[in-house]
Amino acid sequence: MININFIKTYLKNDLGATLMAFALTMPLVVGAMGVSVDMARAYLARERLTHALDAAALAGAASTSLTDSQLRARVTAFFNKNMKYSEGMHPMEVVITYDGSVMRVAAAVRVDTTFLRVLGVSEVNLNSDAVVQREVRGLEVALVLDVTGSMSTNDNIRTLRTAAANFTDIVCPGTNC
Repeated sequence: MININFIKTYLKNDLGATLMAFALTMPLVVGAMGVSVDMARAYLARERLTHALDAAALAGAASTSLTDSQLRARVTAFFNKNMKYSEGMHPMEVVITYDGSVMRVAAAVRVDTTFLRVLGVSEVNLNSDAVVQREVRGLEVALVLDVTGSMSTNDNIRTLRTAAANFTDIVCPGTNC
């Protein structure tokens, strides 16, 4: 025969409740810590990628006299020099586009995960870009003008003044100088 008092006592006993709650929440806590580690690695990779892209874009913007292939080589070299890869980070292509005075440098990196693999996520792809305005500022021009006596013949001084005025209008149109 079943002792009813024994069953009532058994159901009221809460000695194992803490152990059961701990056993149920432990996988969640460990999983959250693992996801945090993978996301921190991805955040670090994105920061490194952004830093390297900023340096490469600024180097490209400062190089106004290079040919297209030289500019691409310089930007790529600056990116590669500044990008610090750690274990599990895999580089992807650097894309350089420019339209007139606006230059855009974009890149991506793939980061392998450790703990997110349990959830079926084996890698995280990160993209970033930097956009800069390419401008030439601080242009200094010196005009050396002949004002000796030879300029008084054949109206040379008037031709010199017209040429100087035309030059300044071309180099610095309007009153922006």
